[in-house]
Amino acid sequence: MDGKDKKTKLKDIDLDVEETEEEPGSVGRRQFLLATAAGTVTAIIGQACGSTDNPDGESSSDSDSDADSDSDADSDSDADSDSDADSDSDADSDSDADSDSDSDTDSDTDTDSDTDTDTDTDSDTDTDTDTDTDTDTDTDTDTDTDTETDPPPYNRVVRVIDSNATTWTPGDSWNNFYQYAKQDVVDAMFERGIKKLANKSSLKEAWEFLIPYQSGDLIAIKPNTIMAGDNDRKNNIYHVVSAIVYGLVDLMGIPPDKIAISDPSHLITQGGNAGPSADRMIDNCRHSEQLKWDLYGKDLSSTEIQFTDGHATGATHRLYKLYNEADHVICLPVLSWHSINAITGALKNLMGITTNMGEYHNSVSGGFSNSARFADYTMPIKDKLRLSIGEGLFGNVTDMNARPSPYQTLGGDGGKHPSSVLYFSRDIVALDSVMFDDEITERNAKGIRSTRVNKGFLVYAADDDHGLGTYEMKDTTGESTYNEIDFIDV
Repeated sequence: MDGKDKKTKLKDIDLDVEETEEEPGSVGRRQFLLATAAGTVTAIIGQACGSTDNPDGESSSDSDSDADSDSDADSDSDADSDSDADSDSDADSDSDADSDSDSDTDSDTDTDSDTDTDTDTDSDTDTDTDTDTDTDTDTDTDTDTDTETDPPPYNRVVRVIDSNATTWTPGDSWNNFYQYAKQDVVDAMFERGIKKLANKSSLKEAWEFLIPYQSGDLIAIKPNTIMAGDNDRKNNIYHVVSAIVYGLVDLMGIPPDKIAISDPSHLITQGGNAGPSADRMIDNCRHSEQLKWDLYGKDLSSTEIQFTDGHATGATHRLYKLYNEADHVICLPVLSWHSINAITGALKNLMGITTNMGEYHNSVSGGFSNSARFADYTMPIKDKLRLSIGEGLFGNVTDMNARPSPYQTLGGDGGKHPSSVLYFSRDIVALDSVMFDDEITERNAKGIRSTRVNKGFLVYAADDDHGLGTYEMKDTTGESTYNEIDFIDV
């Protein structure tokens, strides 16, 4: 030390600690005189030689730097090398022995007592009141707990992009396109997305937060299988379904026979759909033989869809039995454009849980995609719709029946790959808003312009009468970011 005033910052308080060093040898001279009077000159000379203050403020004597050569904590700088507080410096930012052998402002005036287990009466005059009783047990507690204790916003949308999820490249055939997806990468994307959506560090805890399952409950997964008999058109693929099943069965311990997967409007186990669907979705899915594919088939419930005034179709629409009986619903749409100048997203996917699906397309003021019909048929499952996962591994931006295509944006890397993206949200309206924006962005990148884009179905879904979620589109606001939707890219 140079003898000048030093300023030590402790927690949030600035304390000025004045340190002065005695002239080297002064202590020894006083002791020498006293010892002479007592007749013990020889012993005191030896002591005087060993007690000269170290000008660097290091601990005098003991040769172990005040803690048996461990810099005040067995070489862990008084806190396992984390500055006495597991990297938070015990909240006092003075590092209380930070690898400088106890040189933190201790003027070594033989009046302090750092109780470090060696009985050195050498004490840090740190004036910090953290009573650092190290005893090599390091009782520091890292108070930097993860924010996972905070409940995530309901309107959070998590987007996960990974070009490695798909191996298809331009020039490859689209026939059996599902073979170009990689299960291990999809699983990793799920882990990132589900954990971030639930704000949990554990994948198991994240699934438990999202699906409040009770023993005996029935879970229904609604895929989009409108082209179930064609394996080179838009369809869900087993990789995504299998990742969901892993979370529910292998992590949460839900019996596979309590999980039903069905689009009652286009059953995947019957007729011409059976063969292609088995190849694309069923055969390679985890626990496939125990899962309930097409449970209840086309059996109906007595629940009828109630329409907003002026938006009825003229037909009677009833909820299929599976979605009436289910305790929890997971919506699994695909990333796809539709000829109605909108997306085939999560809300439109749920059209298949009711009868007379074709009647929804009947004329209504402003067109059915600008009507309340999407929101109306979603209302019966509103309170049990737990999760919507947008499958965008092989998206398309031209037509509902189009083949997937390389994307300029998202995971396409300038046209080298398919879209290679997944979306996760509890808010079905927010999910559709983000997917809609991404489809418009990709269409613009490819020079595909629409004379109009129909977003009215989202406006109705978000209104006070339905309250299905948060509607916000950058294409509408002109903003570069979302202000209402809690959007996260991981």
